[in-house]
Amino acid sequence: MKLNPHLDPAAVFGADGALAQRGFEHRPGQLAMAEAVAQTLTAGGTLMAEAGTGTGKTLAYLVPALAQGRRVVVSTATKNLQGQIVTKDAPLLSSLLGTPVSVAVLKGRRNYLCKHRLAQVEAGPPPPERTAWRLIHGWSTVTDTGDRAEVEGVSESAPLWDRLTVGADSCLGGQCPQFSTCHVTRARARAAAADLVVVNHHLYFGDLAVREAGGQVLPDHEAVIFDEAHAVPDTAAAFFGRSVSSAQVRRWLKDTEQALADLGGLPAETQGALATVHAAVDPLFLSVRPQAGRVAYVPTHAPATWAEHAATLDQALSQASTALIPWLSEGDAMVRLIQRAEALRDDLLSFFDEAPEVDPQVRFIEATADGALLASWPVEPADRLGELLEGRLHAAIFTSATLTVGGDFAYTRRRLGLSEAAAEAVFDSPFDYTQQARLFLPGDVPEPNDPRFPDAVAWYVQQLCAITAGRAFVLFTSHRNLDAVHRRLSQGFDWPLLKQGDAPRERLIETFRAMPGAVLLATASFWEGVDVAGDALSLVIIDRIPFGSPGDPVLAARIETARAAGEAPFKTLQLPAAALTLKQGFGRLIRTATDRGVVAVLDRRLSKKGYGRSLLRALPPAPQLDDLTAVRAWWQANPAPGDPAS
Repeated sequence: MKLNPHLDPAAVFGADGALAQRGFEHRPGQLAMAEAVAQTLTAGGTLMAEAGTGTGKTLAYLVPALAQGRRVVVSTATKNLQGQIVTKDAPLLSSLLGTPVSVAVLKGRRNYLCKHRLAQVEAGPPPPERTAWRLIHGWSTVTDTGDRAEVEGVSESAPLWDRLTVGADSCLGGQCPQFSTCHVTRARARAAAADLVVVNHHLYFGDLAVREAGGQVLPDHEAVIFDEAHAVPDTAAAFFGRSVSSAQVRRWLKDTEQALADLGGLPAETQGALATVHAAVDPLFLSVRPQAGRVAYVPTHAPATWAEHAATLDQALSQASTALIPWLSEGDAMVRLIQRAEALRDDLLSFFDEAPEVDPQVRFIEATADGALLASWPVEPADRLGELLEGRLHAAIFTSATLTVGGDFAYTRRRLGLSEAAAEAVFDSPFDYTQQARLFLPGDVPEPNDPRFPDAVAWYVQQLCAITAGRAFVLFTSHRNLDAVHRRLSQGFDWPLLKQGDAPRERLIETFRAMPGAVLLATASFWEGVDVAGDALSLVIIDRIPFGSPGDPVLAARIETARAAGEAPFKTLQLPAAALTLKQGFGRLIRTATDRGVVAVLDRRLSKKGYGRSLLRALPPAPQLDDLTAVRAWWQANPAPGDPAS
């Protein structure tokens, strides 16, 4: 890859640059960010860059990335941003340059159709999911990528995908008869030939884990750009920890039974060993499963039956693994199945081991659809994260619209484990929040823990939607409050009501955009990574300050660690985390220079408590209102295209 002089930041983003000549608005912040990114990629080092909404940060880092003489990996938290880069930003840059831009997207294995599994399903009786099978099979004959996100009409969580995809632990690799035409093999080849490789945070840290074991998923690279970098620490914690789940055990069973069937059958002895594993899964994972969410695992407080069930499952896996040994001569597939069984045993015994961990760990149990997940995470992955990202690469860039609290990077720097040598830069949003937005803070709402709170939220949703004619996101910090408010709005609400969980996330967003006046009730995953520009979204209602639940075992462990270090965890941990999440929620509203709307936070603590001032300082500078009459007056005095009043 050679340096491209046409991609000099000033030549692209300047007042007379290539973008301006195409009619795009000149944004000084975008040019400044591109120059800072170019400097870091060229000289090396680490940069934390907060780019306010509307800065155009994606192009601001893509241009200097493509101008480098080295491969750059871009890692994102959401598939939406990956799609934007490939379908919108890369083609735009290609058009500006008059030459193809070499960009490849690489996803985890289970995002791709496995041709070997497809052939196995084709050879058997038709799957019971007939509509999904018809759509997938038809698509399989024409797809170039095998990326299952391409299939319209089939949810990415459809059960049939379990039969048609494989993970790294069940892939046959070079032994597969379809290896040369495998979609994953071809995707990796495209990535190896690309100047820019786009992945998500999960795959990036999966690659780091594989590299520590001597393997490799991503092509070699000297620089990484983390977009949506605020999500990096929690993703890293999961990969630096260990876990075992009922789903993993069941997937191993399914893969083992399929492999033996391919070899000609299932001997009675082996069948009996696998049946023992089947019988041991539910007694363990259903007995430990919490009602919802996560609970801490404390060995001294756990019922003795849990360890007994774990020992039973461990013994069953051991017997099943032994029963597979006679099949080792049949190839690497059986070797991997035995290795997977032993890995499951190791993770299971590690979780229930009462010996103290070398590093501070938090062990928790999380409810899943079919049982539970047993996980052990580092309390704070910062030290290891900083060492891997600052010491291994020529350049690392962390960018997001939410990295600072009141302009201070201290919280993010600490969570990422970055040294004082890491540079900082803030590029403010070009939007005029004083004209485009209002922040509504009613003072008469009950405290969030008051039983009357859901009634008050539902009432304010009704009143505010009457002003904006719906077109609202209502963002909750808990499913419990979401469900309570949804029940109250289900009767007599004047606008189409959508609820998280009623359809896959992307389909809900598409429906919201297309349905006039729609109101969407949602929780955590909709607070960020959702871009609804224009008239479809004019109101964002947030039920309460998004403090993490102190009952969450991961947060509780971090609080205890901070307290043991002599810190005030509310000030150093909980408050900045809430500020960044609140800023993300606010950011859903104004997405373009012509957007206009209201953000309402129905938590009286924001205006009544002393810490509320620091939270408000973290938000964009929208003027505050405290009564509905003032909201209605501002709205009617500032009609925008598409408003009923315009």
